Amino acid sequence: GTAESTKEEEDEFPDYPVPEGYRKKGSGNRAAAAGKPAQPAKQARPAAGREEKPPRGVKSAVGAEAAQQEQEQLAGAAEGTRIKFPSAGPEKLDELWQQRLEYLRNHDFDKAAETLRQFVELKEELELGNLYAHALVLVLQATRAMEARDEKRAERLLEAAERLAPLLPEPRLVIAWQWFKQDPLKPGRVLAKLKQAIAPVFDDPLAANRLVVNSVTVLLVGLLLGGMVFVVVQFLRYIRFFYHDFHHLLPRGVAWLQSSILATLLLLLPPLFGLGLPGILMEMVLVIWLYLQWKERVVSGVFVVLLVLLPFGLGWICERLQYPDTPGAKLWQIEKGNPSRELVAEMESALEAGSAGARSPVAAVLGRYYKRIGDFDKAERYYRMALEELPNSAELANNLANVLFMKKMLDDAVALYDQAIRFSPGAVEPYFNLSRVYYAKLELVKAKQYRENAGRLDEERLRQLQHQAATGLARYAVADMQWPAQWFRQKGRRASGVAERAAMVLWKNIGGFGTRSSFVFLGGGYILVLLLLLLAGGKWQLSLPCPRCGRPVCRKCDSDLPDTNTCGQCYHAFRKPDGVDPRARIEKEIQIRHRNRRLENVSRVFSFVLPGVGHIMKDKALSGAVLLALFSTAAALVLLRHGIMADPYKLGAAHDLGKLVLAAVIVVACWTWAAIALVRDRA
Repeated sequence: GTAESTKEEEDEFPDYPVPEGYRKKGSGNRAAAAGKPAQPAKQARPAAGREEKPPRGVKSAVGAEAAQQEQEQLAGAAEGTRIKFPSAGPEKLDELWQQRLEYLRNHDFDKAAETLRQFVELKEELELGNLYAHALVLVLQATRAMEARDEKRAERLLEAAERLAPLLPEPRLVIAWQWFKQDPLKPGRVLAKLKQAIAPVFDDPLAANRLVVNSVTVLLVGLLLGGMVFVVVQFLRYIRFFYHDFHHLLPRGVAWLQSSILATLLLLLPPLFGLGLPGILMEMVLVIWLYLQWKERVVSGVFVVLLVLLPFGLGWICERLQYPDTPGAKLWQIEKGNPSRELVAEMESALEAGSAGARSPVAAVLGRYYKRIGDFDKAERYYRMALEELPNSAELANNLANVLFMKKMLDDAVALYDQAIRFSPGAVEPYFNLSRVYYAKLELVKAKQYRENAGRLDEERLRQLQHQAATGLARYAVADMQWPAQWFRQKGRRASGVAERAAMVLWKNIGGFGTRSSFVFLGGGYILVLLLLLLAGGKWQLSLPCPRCGRPVCRKCDSDLPDTNTCGQCYHAFRKPDGVDPRARIEKEIQIRHRNRRLENVSRVFSFVLPGVGHIMKDKALSGAVLLALFSTAAALVLLRHGIMADPYKLGAAHDLGKLVLAAVIVVACWTWAAIALVRDRA
């Protein structure tokens, strides 16, 4: 029977729904909560104005219905107290979507809107994560509605698209664009909506992986292009000094042309032996290493390190490219998407065959999937399978207890909740779920105690769980704990092998020699050789550029000169002009001015054609390298604007246009920097 409840109990425990057949709080008093038999409540008299009961002995339809309602109330299963299980399974979604399309074809927009409402509600009842394809269709339809100036319909469609795919940025981007067009002078709400569109991107591992891969690839290609240009420019600047010093290595009788031909053959050895682009670049750095200034050596050294680590970068990119086909990505689609029956069957077969990587994550995700669609027997079986492999997992213990709660196995659920608390004392969900269990068992004192414990851990999270539970949806009756993020990063048994072979193919296609691992060892030896050259280079009397005219300053050619910082011509023309014809000095001055003018014109042209090269030619290595890296990254962004990892849910060309705009901003910034540098140099 029912008994009166105190006002304190009513305030302490809101009207949470419980599974059908459980007795609610109002079904017993404190004596019942303490384990004593409940006393029957006195029957209240009908209030004035209410319909009186039919006379005794008269069995009317209304009386039978009232008796049935009273019996359900005594059982604690009255309307509003039952858990609202999903009204249909995932297959109903396809049926509702096809019905909506049929209504749209018949121009019955009212029925189409009602069917869409049912579709969205069923999706949320089934706790499906993101229906990307359906949401994109709604976005396209909303765009057409905006073109037809049907703003209300477009707003409803975009709102539904947001609910269907919370992690999809396109609906929020379209809304932000419409707000900007309506009032461009009030960017506040536009920026807030853009933030909402960008923030969830990293919550989706597939989208985050795609963004990271494309960004790293653009950055890597940009840095490599900039480094190649830097090395080539420096090689062209200092190659004549190498030819000059190489001539001194040969006997004195050898002509200059012969030594130049021999040096050229030596420089052509790497391409002749098929070392490829990395080998040629490493040879260029080795040839000019001792002629570089210390800033130029720093930049060249960074490029060499990047070149040596390139094989590892290719391997990392190939592994990331394979992520959508890994077990982790498939588990994410089951957990947060709308998985097809084929995908679920594939993961079940892989679980049975033991080819799905770790068994416990697969079994756990499958268990949660079957719990969402209401198949609690399969959910329990998969949860127990996962718990056997991970007996100390608080998430598995809590979520298995939730299934047992829905199956009315309360004592077993309590034991698992206690186990989850032992494994994760800081989690709010097990405490909240225990309060729900004891509330359903009418043990109100324990229910209050566990609810207070949950509030002490996280009051805001507790209020959120209470608000969700009050909706009556089965997904919120008890709170699941989220799976560890590393479960969705499984590679599988074959992933690393396929990625390794793909990386090797890429390495060979760009001209890499040896295997990827062997090249790293060779690169380490190459860096050691460069360091040794720095130690031994001071003992070698190499030629240097004259600061006035740029000719080689060679101690072997002009050993009798007291000043080794200038060439012989500049020394006699400007430092010690005694006995030198004034016309020769004037001619030398004219040559120097012509050289400086040519250098200025060339650097000015390159400052706009290829920003950074002009700075390098004027011995501004660091600023030139930064400018060159920025410009090369912008060029790589334009070349790879579609991304090496395509977005299957890309809507239109907005993404590519955004990348082009970003590249244009970078190029304009580089040109501005170069123009300011030219003005300063002229001043």
